[in-house]
Order: sequence, then C-alpha cells, then structure tokens
Amino acid sequence: MLQDERYRIIVETASEGIWTIDENDLTTFVNPALAAMLCCRREEMLGRSVFDFIDAAHVQQARRNLRARREGVSERLEFPFRASDGHKVWALLAASSLHGEHGEYTGALAMVTDITA
Repeated sequence: MLQDERYRIIVETASEGIWTIDENDLTTFVNPALAAMLCCRREEMLGRSVFDFIDAAHVQQARRNLRARREGVSERLEFPFRASDGHKVWALLAASSLHGEHGEYTGALAMVTDITA
C-alpha cells in the first residue's frame, strides 16, 4: 500500500473529526466524521466560513482563537459548534497553525472530538 493511500484511509476512517481552513477562515477539508458530527455533507462544508458553524454567542471567542492560530499558538480547548439541524455540539479541539514553505500562515488544522453529553 502506498503511503498516500495509507494516510487517506486513516483520515477517511478516523472517528475523530478533522477540519482544515485556509488563511481566510474558509473550510478546505473535512473528513466524514466531522461532517457527520455537524449533520452536514462534506461537500456542503467545503468553501464555507468556519463561522457558519459557530453559534452566534461564541463568534468573538472563535475570532480570538483564530488570532492565536495566526500567531502560531496551538491549543486544546472546548468549544461549541452549531450543527446544520440547529443543535449545539460541544467539542474538544486540538488546534494548530498551518504554514507555507516560507513560514507564512496558510490556515489551521483542528482535530475535533465530540464531547456533547
């Protein structure tokens, strides 16, 4: 099995959500687990702002979190998202910055675990 195929299988079958956004906070990738967590199809999430999935009461917190990503800060934090059916999904995020070959900020990666009770 080729290494790229192995990585694809790991990402596609992981029970934890995987979410990447670009430098403009637009979704560039979600795995099936994340899409299911937010009651969406993957195709519906791609190209959309991460803020489309955040409860209005938590937008300012999300903006602060994303500023930290731009500064290169990785964090583990609990955060609520809003699923497409309207229910709140509490998640544990392991979030980190993504950088280009010259060190410039190109987006962020989050590993997302549903901790909704």
